[in-house]
Amino acid sequence: MKSDLISALAAAEHPLLELEAQDGSLLILPYGARVLGLFSSSGENFFWVNPSLTATASSKAFFSSTGWKNSGGDRTWVAPETDLFIKNIDDPWNTYEVPSSIDPGNYTVQKVDEQVKMINQARVVFHNLKKECEIELEKTIRPVVNPLHREKEAKKLLGQLEYIGYEQVTTLRLISPPLPTPGPSQEGRGVRLGIWNLIQLPAGGHIIIPTVKESYPHDYFEKTGPSHLRVTPRFIHFLLDANERHKIGVQAISTIGRMGYLRSLESGIRTLVVRNFLINPSGEYVDTPWDNRSDLGYAIQCYNDDGHLGKFGEMEYHAPAIGEGTGMTTYQDRSQVWAFLGKEQAINAVCQYLLGAEIGINKSVDDVCALDSAMMICLCVVLIQLIMRLKSVVDEHKAQNIMSLNSEEMSTTHKTEYKGQSICLCVVLINAVMRLKSLMDEHKAQSIMRLKSSVDEYKAHKD
Repeated sequence: MKSDLISALAAAEHPLLELEAQDGSLLILPYGARVLGLFSSSGENFFWVNPSLTATASSKAFFSSTGWKNSGGDRTWVAPETDLFIKNIDDPWNTYEVPSSIDPGNYTVQKVDEQVKMINQARVVFHNLKKECEIELEKTIRPVVNPLHREKEAKKLLGQLEYIGYEQVTTLRLISPPLPTPGPSQEGRGVRLGIWNLIQLPAGGHIIIPTVKESYPHDYFEKTGPSHLRVTPRFIHFLLDANERHKIGVQAISTIGRMGYLRSLESGIRTLVVRNFLINPSGEYVDTPWDNRSDLGYAIQCYNDDGHLGKFGEMEYHAPAIGEGTGMTTYQDRSQVWAFLGKEQAINAVCQYLLGAEIGINKSVDDVCALDSAMMICLCVVLIQLIMRLKSVVDEHKAQNIMSLNSEEMSTTHKTEYKGQSICLCVVLINAVMRLKSLMDEHKAQSIMRLKSSVDEYKAHKD
């Protein structure tokens, strides 16, 4: 894969820059200023790359085509999307256009020692505000050491993992005041814009977002159901399967500035990609849902494609804006990307260290939830059976009672039978209550045993 990318892009006259690290390497594509490849020592690319770029003929056709080119990897855009990418907010899908001044832009590239610096000056248009301004984007990328290298308890993990990581410093500058464009301008409203970084990832895993409290994300497109979204008191889990289109946003106040993507490969092997970045809830996060441009404050977004654009999803974050009302005309953002490959047990331990997510326990909780569902179904079946039995007894009791009342005088035998039916009814009710209690006790005991077992298993793995 790595050698294919290098040769195909060289043939297409878009050669890659390589930064080598101890356990892997980064491949940087100057076209669009992307980290296109993040390779482990065994050759696994943690990022999604457009399949067209792995062969010479298709790579040449890709770059000679018209319109925006989605090459993949880690890219930088500028927010707000609703103003810079959508020409008519009332018709967003038909007027969406990636500004060529932003992507691919016109980056100058300089490689010095073990870092790459890329700079792009661009004129951007705020279509709905009817204003434009000139900006500068500067990106510096360099490899960084394993974040666990000083963690004493994690040292024994280092030999069980493949690791590659980098730091990206992104600077956004407003280098000219906003000017009006032809047409009626929205006077009194100045421009605000912010850094928007995102990684395209191969489908088949899920994004884990640690939160400070139970936080339900906002849906941007189609409603995201439980098949793709799970919210717990301290985490948001978002599935990337490239089968359904979904996009969610998470408020800055709810997040801690870190998120990860966990994916299983062959039996027992997993990958984990973690992005670490600064969250400032006091800042202005200006990227909004398309249907509500006043709904501000979203620092994290996740996107799952439906397969139309490719078998990928996106892990995205925003930086606080510069411009009107922010007191800033320049903002420098510093983020790190850490990628790991290893056996399930080792990757689960890294999840605990970097995300606080105890994957083994989460799996057991899922098992318990499945047990909950099974027990509830069983409980419903038993209740239906009890209700049918009670109805049968009541109907029988009612029929015999009517027959007895039709007699001129209730015989002793009928009185005895009437009393017996009442006792039988009470016994059935008592049995129903006892059976329900037994089911609930059994369910509770099994849940506790499952959770205890998962905790013991996790502790054993950690030791």
